[in-house]
Amino acid sequence: MVKRLLGITDGFKFIEQFNLLKKDLEDLADDYQEVSHFYGHQKAAWDKLRKARDRFQKNRLELERHATAGPAYKRMQEILAASSPTA
Repeated sequence: MVKRLLGITDGFKFIEQFNLLKKDLEDLADDYQEVSHFYGHQKAAWDKLRKARDRFQKNRLELERHATAGPAYKRMQEILAASSPTA
């Protein structure tokens, strides 16, 4: 989509196509912001969470039965299984 826009050399046609693709471009900008924010601010926490999960895995059964640790461990699993950080 962006490549197609950049290939347009006529200013009027560029503006016309830009306006036609406005919604798609806004969606692209939103997606880019989410990915940029994740890698800039959340990836380190995500990696720590994944390492903690791996470390706790050997005690999974005990953690799942514990009243406080069980729900926290379950939530950790849900977060890491999510299709995206905002899911």
